[in-house]
Amino acid sequence: MLLGGWLLHAAPGGAVLGIILGGAAMTLVAAMYAELGSRFPQTGGEVTYATAVFGKTCGFIVGWLLTLACLSALIFEGVALGWIFEVLWPPITGPILYENFGEKIGLGGLLISLTGCATIAFLNYRGARSFIRFQNILTTTFLLIVFVIVGFELYFGSNRNLQPLWRPSGGGSWLVGVAWVFGNAPMMFNSFQSVLQAIEERTRTLSKEVVVRLCILSVLLVMIFYLVIVVAAARATPWAVLASSDLAAADALIHLPWARTLETVFLIALAASLLKSWNPVFMSTVRLLLAQAREGMIPAYFGSVSPRTGAPDKGVIIVAIFNFVGIFLGKGVLLPTVNAISIAIALIYVLICTAALVMRKRDPNHIGFRAPGGFAVGCLAVAAALGMTVFALIQPAQGRADAFKWALLLSWALLGLSLYRLRNRRPLSVPRATAAPD
Repeated sequence: MLLGGWLLHAAPGGAVLGIILGGAAMTLVAAMYAELGSRFPQTGGEVTYATAVFGKTCGFIVGWLLTLACLSALIFEGVALGWIFEVLWPPITGPILYENFGEKIGLGGLLISLTGCATIAFLNYRGARSFIRFQNILTTTFLLIVFVIVGFELYFGSNRNLQPLWRPSGGGSWLVGVAWVFGNAPMMFNSFQSVLQAIEERTRTLSKEVVVRLCILSVLLVMIFYLVIVVAAARATPWAVLASSDLAAADALIHLPWARTLETVFLIALAASLLKSWNPVFMSTVRLLLAQAREGMIPAYFGSVSPRTGAPDKGVIIVAIFNFVGIFLGKGVLLPTVNAISIAIALIYVLICTAALVMRKRDPNHIGFRAPGGFAVGCLAVAAALGMTVFALIQPAQGRADAFKWALLLSWALLGLSLYRLRNRRPLSVPRATAAPD
């Protein structure tokens, strides 16, 4: 969904370089996460790590920023799902209900988005087994379809369509484009830490060391995936044409055999992709609220756990309501939402990478996963996270979209301050999931 913007600002060469640099930076960040996951194998991820290293106030700031990023991502996934179906079959848009941020919201697309939200919430309410089974089916289907379509693009495409490799159609410098793609990295690679959010719920045959290494592996696989998508699409259709497209990955198929069929199948795969990213982000958001309530950072209401399913039941309801309301904003909020996510996540990466370095000094004899490269690589990870933060802050957003982004960040800060003042003063005695032995 971001492919057209990458090509416009960076050309194919710059897009590939930006993805490689972003993937390298995120691999370092993921290694720091893996190291902390090995030290603190509990639900809560960043909240648990920041609290253990820097104290409760810092833990709350990290958790609240991450909760904003996750909730914003849920809105993105929900709105984009309805949009994809409208592209797939335009009549499904239905009557236009209203307009927001310059975009029209149709009844059909809105109902599809809300139905997807209800489905994801229901699966999470039932507990971990249901959404993991659902996740496996979606991921397998998505990968099979994408690999077939990419094969068509690579086989029938031409290297001539990749030219000019380093001259953006927008007329700017490809170096600026590389920085723009690099600034998207926090959003592009986010969700690798979902692995750690459910570490308490792993099976007894799976060690925590295997789980934390999956974080790093997932980032590397995502980087390869993005690279293949960029190269395949730009080979299939002249990339300058795709640079002006709202949905470049689908429009890249127009010159291939059976183009209409491939485009339909691809859009179905894209819908499956949105659902498969929506599901783990929803799961992570609910467990973030649980972790913050468990540590006495927000009111105890968010710490409720269903005795039947083990799922944080009230957290699921709260997150679902927020997701429902956000979907009504429409696709005009997608750009400022992506920008807000990138800012929040990049700031968190800085704090978590710093926490990993502090723990190395504090507990040098830890037995478990340690990121290779020693202290120097840890400092490089912090520097990479700082770079992503800077580029996320300067990403373009204009007019009402820019105002919405900053209003969202400010209102979220005020809400967090209010909940922190109302917090339960003592950590909750919430039953923790039974962890498998190391």
